[in-house]
Amino acid sequence: AISLADLATEQIFSFGETETHNLHRQRIQEMFSARGIRHRAIRRVNGSESLIAMIAGNLGVSMVLPMGRHQEHIVYRRIKEDGEDLEVSVSVIWRKTGESPIVRGFVEILREVCRSFRARKRTA
Repeated sequence: AISLADLATEQIFSFGETETHNLHRQRIQEMFSARGIRHRAIRRVNGSESLIAMIAGNLGVSMVLPMGRHQEHIVYRRIKEDGEDLEVSVSVIWRKTGESPIVRGFVEILREVCRSFRARKRTA
């Protein structure tokens, strides 16, 4: 795990298509502000693919959900601090009747991700 204070001097990236779509940047700023930690300016990139490319290129860091940990040259670490502001809820909706095989597969993958995440959280 790594502390937010350790990340404060790193170049931090957030993603959002425009300056008005900046929820990711706001969440990152709130994480630091709530703990009184000053950090470098946060740079916006256009999407998650760009964010991963910048990090893979050793140009900075970001805070992301613990899903999709399959990119080479990327290291993921838990944040040492705890708090509700460091937790994210994800909701998914789908029509129960007439489910397609794709929807069933997607829902099963999400359930497996949730089970895996809960198991990791219990052992952390």
